Amino acid sequence: MEDHEIFEDDEVDVPPPEILDHLIDELIEYKAERDEDLEAEWIPEEGLFHVSRAEEDPVDVLLVEIDADFYGESEAVVVETDIGPLRKDLDLAELLRFSDEELVYGRLALAADEEGTEILVLQAAAPIHQLTASQLDGMIREVAELSRELREEPPSGAA
Repeated sequence: MEDHEIFEDDEVDVPPPEILDHLIDELIEYKAERDEDLEAEWIPEEGLFHVSRAEEDPVDVLLVEIDADFYGESEAVVVETDIGPLRKDLDLAELLRFSDEELVYGRLALAADEEGTEILVLQAAAPIHQLTASQLDGMIREVAELSRELREEPPSGAA
């Protein structure tokens, strides 16, 4: 008789955090009441929801730990998407002007991709217990629409 190896699936289907899952469900219901499309897919390997609205670019929605002493709670919802690689011709003054004039919920941040290249990221965040479905919808809309705008016409120092 041959020895047969038993192959077990090492991947564990990690469910979304209950509080974030509930907020996403509320958001889907909120959008349905307004006859607006919204798709949310849990990506367990990344620990986030991939969310897309109608014609907008998709964004990621995740839960992060924050300073409970400072914010009064220990978790925040972050909505984010990559703008693209940080370019040398990016005009920092124009980027800050854009941020001041356009962003309500959001902020611009730097991150690194798998190769270590610095990338510009548009994020919005709020402590989870202070967040409603309507506010989350606004955060998603802001990040999706303004990231597309920044990708199409990034502020540059070129004249």
